[in-house]
Amino acid sequence: MRYLLIFIISILAITANCQILNQDAEGKSSIVVSGGTLNFDFGQGLVKANFYKKSLKPSAWIYGFDIQGKNNDGLVSLFQNGSFSPNTEMSGLIGYQQSFKNDDNQTTSKILIYIRPGLSATALKLDKGNSFTTVSSRFIDTTLVSPAIEVGLTTRLGGRIYLGAVLGNKLQSNQDNLRKTTYTFTATDPNIQGLTSTREIAAYAGNYLTYSRTYINIDALYFIPTNDQNYICPNAYLRVNTSNKSNLIPNTVVGGLSINFISEKTGKLLGGVYVQSNDLSGQNKSSFNKSIQFGLNARLSFSAISL
Repeated sequence: MRYLLIFIISILAITANCQILNQDAEGKSSIVVSGGTLNFDFGQGLVKANFYKKSLKPSAWIYGFDIQGKNNDGLVSLFQNGSFSPNTEMSGLIGYQQSFKNDDNQTTSKILIYIRPGLSATALKLDKGNSFTTVSSRFIDTTLVSPAIEVGLTTRLGGRIYLGAVLGNKLQSNQDNLRKTTYTFTATDPNIQGLTSTREIAAYAGNYLTYSRTYINIDALYFIPTNDQNYICPNAYLRVNTSNKSNLIPNTVVGGLSINFISEKTGKLLGGVYVQSNDLSGQNKSSFNKSIQFGLNARLSFSAISL
């Protein structure tokens, strides 16, 4: 993972032309515009990079890719050796962009329609329980490779308002609902008396299953100029998730608000903060305050945003 991220940073620094203006706690957004970024979400242990080819033509085909890595044990572990549970996603995008101009030949609006196929891989150790007497039989390495597909729309209205919507489907697991425990394993060297070695094993216990998730993502973002020649960008988003095993994995509605900051001088996105509720519909029967997440995003921008 470390070497992959270093490679992506190097490529983006030279070629990036497009970026995601906002993202939720999963690193997702339906708004796609010109620019290029590498995003860090410290609370979620998530690193995301993206590249889409920019076109100045009124009508043009757009293509590119997204890649992100997430570590359930935190962001720092992505750059360190150790035992952790990684989640890597890659997707490509191809779409068609149309610009509309007024009588003065000024662009008044843009619309981008796209399709985004993707693939993700998750790896974890499953704890099979106390009935197994050896480490190898109790803790099982499990990998899930999941296909995904999205159809999306991004619209810019009047240069200040961005709207986006996505309809998608993805195969995924219920890893977030499993119970995680870290064990310490001690082994004695048979050749040297008193010499022992220890290692930690992070494992997940519970009824592990996979399911098909169909979702609708909606985003709205507005650029507000400030007195210091920068932009504040408030953003609201909604995520509707349905499962083909709704008796085991409840359908949920996720909502969030974020504020991002952009430098007008350089046209580059600096970062932002967000607050998100993972259970607006109350399907998980948890109190509202327990479903709230707060996050901090930092971004490295390699090219300016086209407003």
